[in-house]
Amino acid sequence: MPNFTARFSSGTSLEYWDDAPIADSYNRTNAVTGHPHRHVVGAVGVQIELRAMVGFLDAPDDTDLGGKLFTVWWAEALAAFAFSYPVGGRSSQVRFTPPLAGHYVIGMRREDGGAVLLHLTVR
Repeated sequence: MPNFTARFSSGTSLEYWDDAPIADSYNRTNAVTGHPHRHVVGAVGVQIELRAMVGFLDAPDDTDLGGKLFTVWWAEALAAFAFSYPVGGRSSQVRFTPPLAGHYVIGMRREDGGAVLLHLTVR
């Protein structure tokens, strides 16, 4: 179990996932009534920020992490493109700008702290 949480902090929105049936097929979503599915959506060419929270610290400086820093990677991507970090050492805060529409999965790991995968739809 990870000892941190991660979230998209800017450049995205949380939208309802309406997976309408195709032709005479059935609807593939099975949400509980009153609790519809949602997904994180970004846009091509718009910068997105991802932040980790350790304890009560949101995007802590690397000096506050006791040497156990974060790494990020593309677990699933249409094209590999670079992540950028704020100046001054903050591996818990990552930015990127998706060049193509599609589905992406970003992994974030902390040394001896587990990992999380975050899904993102880019339109």
